[in-house]
Amino acid sequence: MKKRKIHPRLPKLLLKRLLRKDLAEEVFGDLEERFCNVEKESSLFRAKLDYWYQALNYLRPFALIRSKTINTMNFGLHKSNLKMGYRSLIGNKWYSLINIGGLSIGLAACVLICQYIYFELSYDTFHKGHQNIHRLIVDKTMNGEDQGSMPYMAHSVGAISKKEIPEIKDYVRLYVSSGDAVVTNPDHNEPFTQEGSTMFFVDGSFLEVFDFPFLQGSAGTTRVLKDKFSVVITESTAKKYFGKTDPVGKALDIEGGPSKGTYTVTGVLENPPSNGHLQFDFLFTLENFLELGWGGAIQRNYHIPWFATYVKLDDRAQLAEVHQKLDRFMDDHKGEWNPDKSAEEKIRMQPIADIHLKSESYAYPDYVKNKGAIEYIWIFGIIAFLILFIAYVNYINLSTARSMQRAKEVGVRKSIGAQRKQLIGQFVLESVLINFLAALLAIVLVFLGLPFLSKTMGTELTLGLFAIPMFWGYYLAVVLLGSIISGLYPAFILSGFKPVSIMGGNKKLKAGNLDLRKGLVTFQFLVSLLLIAGTYLVYRQINYMMDQELGMDIEKILVLKGPKVINGDFPDLATFQAYIQPTFKTFTEELANHGSISNVSGSRFIPGQIDNTSLLIQKLGEISKPGKYGRSFHVGPEFLETYGLELIAGSPFTARRPNENMVIINKEAVRAFGLGSPERAVNEKLLDIDDVDTLDIVGVVDDFHWQSLRDSHQPYILQFGKNERNYISIKMNVSEVRETIAHAERTYQEFFPGNPLDYFFLEDVYNGQYKSVTQFGNLFLTFAILTIFIACIGLFAMVSFSVVLKVKEIGIRKVLGAGTGRLMFLLSKEYLVLLAIALLLAIPVILYGGRAWLEGYAYNINLGLDIFIFPALTMISISFLTVGHRIYSAVRSNPVESLKSE
Repeated sequence: MKKRKIHPRLPKLLLKRLLRKDLAEEVFGDLEERFCNVEKESSLFRAKLDYWYQALNYLRPFALIRSKTINTMNFGLHKSNLKMGYRSLIGNKWYSLINIGGLSIGLAACVLICQYIYFELSYDTFHKGHQNIHRLIVDKTMNGEDQGSMPYMAHSVGAISKKEIPEIKDYVRLYVSSGDAVVTNPDHNEPFTQEGSTMFFVDGSFLEVFDFPFLQGSAGTTRVLKDKFSVVITESTAKKYFGKTDPVGKALDIEGGPSKGTYTVTGVLENPPSNGHLQFDFLFTLENFLELGWGGAIQRNYHIPWFATYVKLDDRAQLAEVHQKLDRFMDDHKGEWNPDKSAEEKIRMQPIADIHLKSESYAYPDYVKNKGAIEYIWIFGIIAFLILFIAYVNYINLSTARSMQRAKEVGVRKSIGAQRKQLIGQFVLESVLINFLAALLAIVLVFLGLPFLSKTMGTELTLGLFAIPMFWGYYLAVVLLGSIISGLYPAFILSGFKPVSIMGGNKKLKAGNLDLRKGLVTFQFLVSLLLIAGTYLVYRQINYMMDQELGMDIEKILVLKGPKVINGDFPDLATFQAYIQPTFKTFTEELANHGSISNVSGSRFIPGQIDNTSLLIQKLGEISKPGKYGRSFHVGPEFLETYGLELIAGSPFTARRPNENMVIINKEAVRAFGLGSPERAVNEKLLDIDDVDTLDIVGVVDDFHWQSLRDSHQPYILQFGKNERNYISIKMNVSEVRETIAHAERTYQEFFPGNPLDYFFLEDVYNGQYKSVTQFGNLFLTFAILTIFIACIGLFAMVSFSVVLKVKEIGIRKVLGAGTGRLMFLLSKEYLVLLAIALLLAIPVILYGGRAWLEGYAYNINLGLDIFIFPALTMISISFLTVGHRIYSAVRSNPVESLKSE
C-alpha cells in the first residue's frame, strides 16, 4: 500500500478560503508534486516547511478571491485604521521608540545568530555531491580495550578499497606536510617561510572529488597534479609570490619540507572558502612525495598510517551496506597494514559535512584545525529563541500596561458604534505596523553588526542567509506571526473594556492579567540571570586554565623556526649529518653566549602544538599485555633546563653520553605503561611496536601540560635528538627582549644565510589553544548583553507606566509623612520579589547546565556560591541603574501637582 503523504492542513485550508477557484486545482497540483519531490530528496519536515513557504507565496493580489464580501468592504475604514495606527505611533513617540527599538534589536540579534549557525552548518556543503564524500576513520582496539581512533590510513587502503567495493567511485589520499619549507620565486629571489600545514600532497583526483574552482588553468590539463614537479597554488599565494604577474608556467624553488626542488605552477585556484575544513596554499602531486620525498620510507614500511583518505560513493550506495563491506574488507586484509596481530582495526566513514562539528579527539592529532562544536550550535539556537521571545514579551507587557492610557479612546469608539472585532483589527494592525518597521530596522542593524560578529569569530562572514529565498519566507512568517500573536492579547484586553465603566470613571479597570505580566517579567529576569551566569562561568573557566601551573615555564621562551635551507654540497645523508651536527651545536652555543639568554634547546615540536607523533608502546618483555599510545617528540639535550621541567627520577640528557634511543618520560607514562614507580622506571626499556624499536628510559619528569587543560595528562615520551632544529627555544630575560631578538637575528643569518628569520613568543602560541572557547565566550557575552539590554528596555518602560498609575498614591503617602527611601522600596519591592523568584528558578538550571558544560574539560572550576551571587548582584545593579532614576524622580516630585485635581 502506498504511503500517504502528510500535508500541512492549515496552509491548505487557508488557500481554499482565499484562492481563486479557477487557479485552485492547478496550484494544489503543483504543491502536491513539489511536496512529494522535496520529501523524497530531503525529509518530511523539510517538505512541510517548503509547503508552508510555497503556500504563503501564492497569497498575492492577482490570485486572491474577489467575492462580494471583499468588494463591498469599506476601503475607507481600512484607510482610517491605517491613519489611526500612524497617529498612535507618532503621538506616542517614546512608546513607539521603545517598542520598535526593542523588537528590531531582538530580530537583528536573532538573524545574526542564525547567520552564525548557518555558517557553522554549511561547512563543506559547497562541494558538489558532498553527501557522497566521506573521510575514512580507523577505530582501534587491542585485547578488547579501546585504543582510540585516527583519521589516517596506510597509503594503499584507498586504491584497494575502490577495487574491492563497487560503491566507491573514487578516492583521494592527502598528506599534510609536517615540516615548514622555504619558498622562493627565482625572479625575485626573496625567500618566504611557508607553513607545512598549508602544503598538501594529494592524488590527481583531488580536484575532481572536491570543488575548488580554477582561476587559471583547469583540472583537465595534462600537467595539473600529474607531473611530479608541478604545483597548484591559491589566489592569495599567487599574489604573495608573483604579484600581478601571471604565475602559470612560472617556477618556484622549494627548500626543506617533505620534497624539495623546483616546481612549475600549473594552475591557480580560488582561495578555499572559510567554511571548509581543507585550508591550503599549495597542492603537490602525491607521487612526488612517495618517490622523491620523505614518503620513500613508505615504500619500505607500507603499513605506516600517514594519509588522510577520502572516498566518494555512488549516488545509489547504501551507507549501511558499505560499512558492512568495509568490515569484511578489513577482515580480509587483517595484519596487512597492522603488523601487531593482537590489534583489531575497523574503518568507518565520516561525512565531510560532519568533520567540522562532529570530530572527536583522536589518538593521533587531527590535521583539521578549525573544528567547531555541535553543542555551541544548540546553545546559540536557544539564545536566539530567548532573545526573540523576550523582545515580544516586552511588547506584550508594554501594550497591556499602556492600555489604561487608551481606555477612554476605546470607550468613545465603542459608544459611537465600533464593534469589538473592529477594535481588535485596529490594534492588531498597529502591532503589524510596529513589527514591520522593526523588521526593516533589524535588517539595517544586521548589516551594521555583521563586521563585529566576523571580528569576534575571527572569520570573514557574508550574509549568506540573505541569498536564500526561503530565509525571507521564514523571516516574513516570523514577523507576521509574531506581530499577530503579540498583538492579539493586548487587543483583546483593550477591546474588552466596557464604555459605561470607562466613561463613568471606574478606577478599577485592569490592564490585563497582572499575574501573566508578572510571570513574563520573571521569565525575563530568569533568562538574564542564566546568560550572566553562563558568561561568568565561561570566563572563569578560561582564566582558570590560563592561570594554572603547567609543570613547565613558557613565559620567558622566544622560539625561532629552524633553518630549512642548508648551503653546501652533501652527496649523502652521512655527509650532511657530519656537517649539520657540529654546526648546529656551535650555533646554539653562540646563541647562549649572550647575557640575556640562559638556555637554548632545539626540538621537533613545541608546547601547544598537536603535531607530535603517537607511538604504540609496550614494556619490553610484556608482549601479552596490550600496548598503549604515548605522545612522542624529539628534543635537544637542554630541553628540560630550558622549559623548567621537574626531574623526579634519573638524570637529564646533559648528564648522559649521547644515545639516540634514550628517552625521558613523565609520571603519566609510568602509570600507563605499567612501570611501577618513577624510580623503578629508570633504566627500564620500552618497545615501540610500530617501528619495532627499543627505547631506554634514563629519567622521569613530573607531569606537564603540553596542550591545553581541556585534556587530561597524556603519557609523553621525550626522545633524545642532538640536532633537532625544527624549533629553537630560547630562555631569555624578559627585560631585554629587543637585545635578545637582535642577537638571535645576527647569529641566525651568520650560520644559516638564505633563511628568513621567523620567531614568536611561546606564550602567545600556547594561549592560542583557547581561541575557540574564548570566541565562544565573546559571542555568549555579546548576545547576553543584547538580551539584558532588551529586558532592561522593557523593565524601564514597565516601571515608568507603573509610576504613572501610582502617582496619586505616591503623593498621598508623602503627605502622610512617608520618606524617600520608604517610597522607593515600596515601588521597587515588587520587582525585587520577581527577581528573587527568577533566581530560585535559575539555580537548578545553572547547576545542571554548568556541570554539563564543564564535563568537556579535564581540569575545571568548582561551582560555588559565586556562580549564583554574581549574577544576582549584577542583575540587581543593572535593574537599579535602569529604573532607579525614574523611581527617584517620581518620589521626589511635588505631591501638590499630583493631588491638586482631587
